[in-house]
Amino acid sequence: MPNFTPYQTEQFQPFAPAAETAERLYAIDPAACAMNCRRAMELAVKWMYAVDKQLVLPHKKDLSVLLSTAEFVDLVDDKNLLRRLDFLRRLGNTAAHSGKKISRDQARLALENLFYFLDFVACCYAPDYQPRDFDPALLPAEPPAKAPTAPAAEVELERLMAENQALREEIQRLEEQLIDYETVKMENEQFRELLEIKERNSDLIFEPATVVGRTPDDWFGSFTIDVGTYHGVSLRCPVITSDGLVGIVSEVGRGYSKVQTILDASVSIGGVDIHTLDTGIITGTIPLAQEGSCKLGFLPRESGVTPGDTIVTSGTGGLLPRGLIVGEIQSVEMETSGLSLYAVITPAADIQGARQVFVITDFGGKDDATATDSAGEEE
Repeated sequence: MPNFTPYQTEQFQPFAPAAETAERLYAIDPAACAMNCRRAMELAVKWMYAVDKQLVLPHKKDLSVLLSTAEFVDLVDDKNLLRRLDFLRRLGNTAAHSGKKISRDQARLALENLFYFLDFVACCYAPDYQPRDFDPALLPAEPPAKAPTAPAAEVELERLMAENQALREEIQRLEEQLIDYETVKMENEQFRELLEIKERNSDLIFEPATVVGRTPDDWFGSFTIDVGTYHGVSLRCPVITSDGLVGIVSEVGRGYSKVQTILDASVSIGGVDIHTLDTGIITGTIPLAQEGSCKLGFLPRESGVTPGDTIVTSGTGGLLPRGLIVGEIQSVEMETSGLSLYAVITPAADIQGARQVFVITDFGGKDDATATDSAGEEE
């Protein structure tokens, strides 16, 4: 029984056939074996991102990026296995792009590295996992050195061409299946988050949105979403995730909106400490933005705010609803003027990494007369 046959289950169909193909090609074409090892590994990694909630798919989906995210490295938690994956990636690239000859020993090592990665995947996700070891004796035997006769060679060439075409079609099908997995996973997460928010804030009206672009070289992490006036979005609508406030709409078109984050120095939002009820203005600075933080400014010197306190929106002016979670106080500092304090806030929402957000288009107490103001100060 070939090494990869036990992984040919319905659960692992997105990547297991590519591994079996790599093993079949070992004796025939070491370079093709190496390329299929890399392909099987890539499909397995993308499958993990699609089914595992611990893994957040990065904006850039290159294999090297997927293998190096903090979540993936923490999940694998094995430097030796990570080195095996890097070897598969580099050898596959060499076989596909450099034209260098791949030895049968290299192909065997690629199969061994792939085997132990799939064994790790099975250990993590298969309900009936049983540990196994890679067995080189199960690899296909090297073909005889004698060249086949001309008719036999033609038949073999036709067979290999047909098999290659079938493999291409299979790879395309698996890629489409992975896209479906990722789409369904994203939609399920979005609906779950929306339900959680609605349970906490029954008077809020939401419009789900996807981050479709981020402003290059912007210290404050501004971004563009795929909803606009057609979807009921207007200037200064709050933008949130299930964790907390992300920012406000600063520009709106029919089918898009631009969002300034709470890290932005030009954004001013009323905030309140839920423990002391001290109020101030939430805004940003470049130095704080570089640390992923913002601040609650204009606090009185006698303020009792302390690190660990939670800051929420105050709702003054009717521009934002009251009680949206902003974040937690990290430290309390004196302003350079010496006249007031400010609290450094660690936002509750992942400002730089947000992909799915919600725009609050309406809420109880909203002041529609001021909703068309530019994205400046909240009064």
